[in-house]
Amino acid sequence: MSRRRKRAIGGLLAGVLCLGGLAACGSSDENKSATTGAEAATAASTTAAASEGGGKIDPSKPPVRIPVISIKMPGLDLLTPQAEGAKAAAHVINSQGGFGGREVVIDECATELTPATATVCANRTLEKGDVIAEIGCEVTWAMSGLEIYKRAKVPSLNCANKLSDDWNFGAHPGTFGEHAAVAAWLCERDDVQKVVMLGQDIPQQRREEPEATKPIIEGCGKEIEYVFVPVDATDFTPYVNQVLKHDPDFVITQQSPGPTALMYKAFQQAGFPAEKTSSVGSSCIYEEVLKPLGAAMEGAVCLGGWKPWDDEADSEVAQYVQAMKESGAGYDYRSESPQWGYAHVMWLYEAAKELGFDKATPEALAEYMRTANGVPMPLAKEWKNPGPSMATSTKQPATLFLRWQDGKFNVIEEGTDGGWIDGLAALDAATGNGG
Repeated sequence: MSRRRKRAIGGLLAGVLCLGGLAACGSSDENKSATTGAEAATAASTTAAASEGGGKIDPSKPPVRIPVISIKMPGLDLLTPQAEGAKAAAHVINSQGGFGGREVVIDECATELTPATATVCANRTLEKGDVIAEIGCEVTWAMSGLEIYKRAKVPSLNCANKLSDDWNFGAHPGTFGEHAAVAAWLCERDDVQKVVMLGQDIPQQRREEPEATKPIIEGCGKEIEYVFVPVDATDFTPYVNQVLKHDPDFVITQQSPGPTALMYKAFQQAGFPAEKTSSVGSSCIYEEVLKPLGAAMEGAVCLGGWKPWDDEADSEVAQYVQAMKESGAGYDYRSESPQWGYAHVMWLYEAAKELGFDKATPEALAEYMRTANGVPMPLAKEWKNPGPSMATSTKQPATLFLRWQDGKFNVIEEGTDGGWIDGLAALDAATGNGG
């Protein structure tokens, strides 16, 4: 297969995963190692010595297993960073005595964007027993593993967030929610009248980007146009020129990390400032985008579902960074993807602690997640019920607005709720679906 063809496939898959409220979108270049076929679930047990004054793991008690079932295949690896973040969370939890003395064990299983491999992973992870919940990202989950987990009455927090299902829960707004949020934010800005959205030329983005943004933008009396780039484009100049022909006041973008770098270089060459653009948080990766682009990214708005990884003054972020370093994680913590795995495991722990570890069965956890409202979400805002009408499984719909400036993230306070906007609520209001 040619290098150009491989890049096209990687870009296409990453673009598909960024859509429809999916919870995570990794780089097509992340972790070049790959697998073929469904991997056997690999136990990645993380047992830490008890922290001073904390609890201890009781070896006589059964473990608590949390499988990470995500895509890992040539050109696209979501499993590795998510699992590394999950193992870092397990490191923290086990150092505090686990789930009431029960050790947290993270199992990994690789899927390949097919129901068959996701089904194999679902069966293999459940066969181990002691599974309290599943986390991960597999776009076919709704037609494969979810049905198996539902029959076993075990909840999942997989990335198919545009679902209305009582057993699958979304803890991140996804790019669908991010785009709706930035549309709502732009409606409040007097200096913005014309908006252009620059997406990848695949059917899902052509359908869902207007669905997420057009009702909000046009509903507040402003204009929006759409430009789409082939996934194998190596020169963004013609497409940036198409964008600029519309004379935009602001540009919303949706590209995977590699194309994001090319795009911002083209904007810089055209003299269009990064501060008038937004990028999905999964593409605001330090090593691949922010660091090498330098001034080309200065002022860019980065959207996401997690607190900025560089804000170590925040105790939750500091704990995340320390855990990633101490657990021997083989993945850079300066990215949304490991935060995703970390926050999901920590959320399950906090929910179990609230219920009482002895009462935190899979069914009890599922019921808790169906009803909890206003509960703080680790590294995020809060768990909300009911979910938005078009994506009731999404329980943490708020998007955080950050500006990359002077080598760090800065929370955008103006026009937000302490940096956060619930874009899906705004879309419900704009479409009249809020009830």
